[in-house]
Amino acid sequence: MRPYLIVYILILSKIISAQPSETMKYLNPWQIKNIAKKTEKAGDIYSAIEYYEDINKKNPTKAEIKYKLGELHLAARNYPVAQQYFNEAFETDKEAFVEALFYRGLTKKKQGDYNNAKEDFNLFSKMIKGSKLQEQYKKKVKNEIDGCNLALKLKDNPLNVFILHLDTSINKAHAEASPFPITGNSMLYSSLKTDKLFYINLYNDTIFPSRQLYIARKKGEKWFSDGLFEGPFNEPNTNVLNPALNPSGNRCYIFKRKS
Repeated sequence: MRPYLIVYILILSKIISAQPSETMKYLNPWQIKNIAKKTEKAGDIYSAIEYYEDINKKNPTKAEIKYKLGELHLAARNYPVAQQYFNEAFETDKEAFVEALFYRGLTKKKQGDYNNAKEDFNLFSKMIKGSKLQEQYKKKVKNEIDGCNLALKLKDNPLNVFILHLDTSINKAHAEASPFPITGNSMLYSSLKTDKLFYINLYNDTIFPSRQLYIARKKGEKWFSDGLFEGPFNEPNTNVLNPALNPSGNRCYIFKRKS
């Protein structure tokens, strides 16, 4: 194996995720919200969604919670539900959560509803005119509207695209991350090698299982996992993500975070 100069980006953190349905039985809304923030910060957006969903059911008039659910579902790429929550946040308090209008437009754009997305972006632009948000969102709004206009033009001349779902030796129960091609027939990626979803008990000291760096190789027309990436990259109880090589191919950058 060729030698690499490895650059580590290391963040220490304790991940405290738990099965939401079990945890929420014994906690009040304030405690649930506190756990929701921690699980989101730890990167477990799906548990955070469950916690915030519970808060929203108990306090259906809080625009803040609806906006947060919109953000989380957007991050999870659940665009129809994200659109719903951004709409509810905006309609609940248009002044305080005017930004929900921008993100409602963004979710429409991501679903291919370009004309209605443009309407939201334009309305948002009018509503923030003269405010502190105008300068912050000016370029963003223009870029999103330009993107909608381009998409509408491209729809008349669609590209032929074939989407291939990779082999189950690569795709597991938990989300894989950070695919990075090394050559045309090999790529790196991060994964939790488990076939079942699981939660961590919030009230014990169990260390959250760590994503490690793996290599996949293409054989014929299919991709297969070829095990852990060799070298001084992986280590116990440490998440290893986002591999990248410099143009010369002799320096490897990776992100590490202690579990």
